[in-house]
Amino acid sequence: MARWRLTAGHYINVPGTEWEHKETSRETGRQVRKVYQVPRHLDPKAPEDWNDWPMGRMEDGVIIVCHEGKGLPRDIVFTGPPTQDMEPLDEEATILSSRLPKKKDGFEHMTMSEGVLEDLMRQIGQAVAAGRPEPVSTSGVDQQQFNELKAMVAQLAEQNAALQAQLADKARR
Repeated sequence: MARWRLTAGHYINVPGTEWEHKETSRETGRQVRKVYQVPRHLDPKAPEDWNDWPMGRMEDGVIIVCHEGKGLPRDIVFTGPPTQDMEPLDEEATILSSRLPKKKDGFEHMTMSEGVLEDLMRQIGQAVAAGRPEPVSTSGVDQQQFNELKAMVAQLAEQNAALQAQLADKARR
């Protein structure tokens, strides 16, 4: 049957979950409507998302998901592969879940979304560290050459201002 129980919050692709954007054109007055397929957020901590109650008790609600045509009528159908935070409920789901990559060392205690976020933060830290330039000492700069450079930059700024004034004057004519 390929059914899973969600053990953590997920954004999963559920057919028919859409976001609609409408705007009215100022020029034509016509309304433009765009519909986008978006993932649905399901969280086992949110009672409004529960679709199964073991032993009939509302406080023990869970979310059961399945692939199309593989579950019970109240199961939420999703597309795509299962995640590490989905607990398989039958043999077919166990087989599909066994194909998933195992959690990396140090990430066993986290949900999949927390692990992805932690990995992303590590990559951002590495990118920032790699792109950070080394401090440069200015003790080797010759003061006379530096003053000449400042004079050249001031001269270029004046020339640039004059050229922009000429262009503005031509544009007004």
